Amino acid sequence: MRIDDAHGNTLNTRECSIHDDFLEKVDFNIEKREIVLSIERNYSINGNCATGRYTITFMNVVDFHITICDFCEKASRIWEFYYVPHEERTFLPRLLQKKESYYASCYCNLNSAASFMEVVMKFTSLDEIIVVCEFVDFEYVIDSAI
Repeated sequence: MRIDDAHGNTLNTRECSIHDDFLEKVDFNIEKREIVLSIERNYSINGNCATGRYTITFMNVVDFHITICDFCEKASRIWEFYYVPHEERTFLPRLLQKKESYYASCYCNLNSAASFMEVVMKFTSLDEIIVVCEFVDFEYVIDSAI
């Protein structure tokens, strides 16, 4: 499922809920401008335990911020994951202001017709990942029933 800024609120629905799932890995490909998160989900199907793995890919990334201080605990458990509405964004407006103030005559990804969004993932440790990108792509696969 691919989500763009026009449909960003889809990330705030039950369909995209990743509460209590575990972040296993973060990969950043600078050439593709992509961040891929590998996530594990443990849940029950008809009383049987199952494990699912999926990836969340942030595409055409123009900014990201990661805090990994383990403020409350050492944990990779996801507390919340959400799309930031236009009026509450902080990273994208700051980036656009920087471009206008210092790099107005230069070409950059922000000059494209793309519409960017800001997405936040918070952990039980109170650490967080903030990404500014054009698309978010979910790919989900059930691995096994235990």
